[in-house]
Amino acid sequence: MKNNAQLLMPREKMLKFGISALTDVELLALFLRTGTRGKDVLTLAKEMLENFGSLYG
Repeated sequence: MKNNAQLLMPREKMLKFGISALTDVELLALFLRTGTRGKDVLTLAKEMLENFGSLYG
């Protein structure tokens, strides 16, 4: 079973636990705000990080 942090969307998780509780995928998803047709924002953020590397340059 997933804990509460895993069930929250990135914005809600940030508000509840602070920005440092977010993964790179969740942080990027916050900036993107929405996904595309057929792809939610978390999936899009994950694919972007897999294709382009980390947020740390």
